[in-house]
Amino acid sequence: MSLRTALADDQIVLHYQPQVEVLTGRVVAVEALARWEHPDKGLLPAGDFIPEAEATGLTGPLTERVLDLAIAQAAQWRREGWPVRVAVNLCAADLADPALTSKVFAALERHDVAPSALELEVTESSALRDLAQAAATLEELNSLGVDVAVDDYGAGYSTLAHVKGLPIRRLKLDRTLVTALAGEHTDQMIVRSTLQLARELGVGVVAEGVEDADTLLLLRDLGCDTAQGYGLCHPVPADRAREAAPAVEERLAGVLAAA
Repeated sequence: MSLRTALADDQIVLHYQPQVEVLTGRVVAVEALARWEHPDKGLLPAGDFIPEAEATGLTGPLTERVLDLAIAQAAQWRREGWPVRVAVNLCAADLADPALTSKVFAALERHDVAPSALELEVTESSALRDLAQAAATLEELNSLGVDVAVDDYGAGYSTLAHVKGLPIRRLKLDRTLVTALAGEHTDQMIVRSTLQLARELGVGVVAEGVEDADTLLLLRDLGCDTAQGYGLCHPVPADRAREAAPAVEERLAGVLAAA
């Protein structure tokens, strides 16, 4: 079965992974993660079908589907009294799409969602592929009121000097810097210096790949704003994301208070 068929048959769904405020454990955002409900292979993560999307020119339709699903879900959660920010990933091809801003605006209008409810994540490698184009596109999105984040920061060779010209609200530290943070002095120095520079630039920082309480506590001590990872909560379907949030917050509040 092809990805084109999956899109036509509504087999692309979203799971959501919470992002928590490090100081309090409160869920402040969720990242929308695409999944393919394959009739033969079961639930497939995005990494299993993104290459097909890129090879067949379907990144645009896939992104449009994910945006529509995520914004519709944000609207529903707001109606239910849970005004959580929703983050959606973009790829390099999306940044090169001259119609991206109008597509985002149309989806927000269609579901009556404020732009501030949406965050768009771009990897540093995607942004740096054509920095001028990325800056222009992201500036348009920023002018709408949509937050922009640089994802997987630290996975490549760039520094804040490379991305400081982008209208970004947050940096997401790559999991390779975070997963073994408690036992890696070098990673701690990199994270500490990144946090300091981000504060000077007025940019928030989200740490990905938080697998345990020790890492969460260390990030708190280092001054990180937000954390995300399997040690906090696995990605879950939309109907479980809101239900999971209070339990996550209660558990993390206990961890943070005990330290």
